Amino acid sequence: MAPTSPACEVCGNRDGNSVHDAREMMFGFRDVFHYLECGACKCLQLLDVPADMARYYPANYYSFAPSNAVRDAVKHWRAQYSHGMASLAGWVAEQLLGPDHAMRAIRRSQIPFDARILDVGCGAGHLIRDMKRLGYASVSGLDPFLPADLHHPDGVTVRKCSIEDLDGSFDVVMSHHAFEHMAAPARALAAMRARLADGGRILIRIPVADSFAWRRYGANWINLDAPRHLFLHTPASMAQLATQAGLVVSAVVFEGNASQIIGSEQYAREIPLSDPRSVYAGGWRRWLGWWQARQLQSRVDELNRNGQADWACFELRAAHA
Repeated sequence: MAPTSPACEVCGNRDGNSVHDAREMMFGFRDVFHYLECGACKCLQLLDVPADMARYYPANYYSFAPSNAVRDAVKHWRAQYSHGMASLAGWVAEQLLGPDHAMRAIRRSQIPFDARILDVGCGAGHLIRDMKRLGYASVSGLDPFLPADLHHPDGVTVRKCSIEDLDGSFDVVMSHHAFEHMAAPARALAAMRARLADGGRILIRIPVADSFAWRRYGANWINLDAPRHLFLHTPASMAQLATQAGLVVSAVVFEGNASQIIGSEQYAREIPLSDPRSVYAGGWRRWLGWWQARQLQSRVDELNRNGQADWACFELRAAHA
């Protein structure tokens, strides 16, 4: 039985809230969880957070993947290309893998190469290592789910800790598809604000619940990702959190891709992400997924233009700036 629906943790609303059942489908455990949907800000929030999340972040979880020379080279070419460095290798890599939206966001925000940059929830630190190679001189990261601190040979360090445990001041605090994993987003955003230097900005890239994919697929929406995603925010809930932290949302860019349709259709057909039948499981089926994504590109572009895609990048600045 689902727990009694409480007030929204973001805006405090109690009117018109509803509860949805969702299953773990990345690894195919199919454990059932319950999400509150706020009737006001539309934020989705997990009601029954597991006491031990380690089961849902196994060693083969994608952001903890160890380095692989060939894969890392291809992704670095793509990162360079998405950041604006033209090359045939980068173009081919982007055609195969799709754009590196994190790098596009960094380029779009015109982050100076000498900026002090902190990546919150960065996994093994692949993005900041790419940034280091591109010329960003001061990059560091943290991730509380790492087994231990990481000290890469290129000088990049990723600490096993939370944002509240880290000292320092940064020109850019960013979080790429990690904010939705945080159990206390208001506190986390306040901690980011406290570590923001004067004139700095925060970049948060997250899945958004107020989207076509959530309305179309409901609990089969791939980016609901129960139970790892604790909060699925909306522009309204992000604006609420920003106000609470003394910030304003200065820009929102939608950047969804074809997975919002392809992956959700798979889940609706009872195919987990890691299932051999999945287009995300590798082998020849990955090429089928690539072809499907190409066919859906115009639809994805339309969803992004209309603000209905299920990924977005929020830029936040101090309210007094």
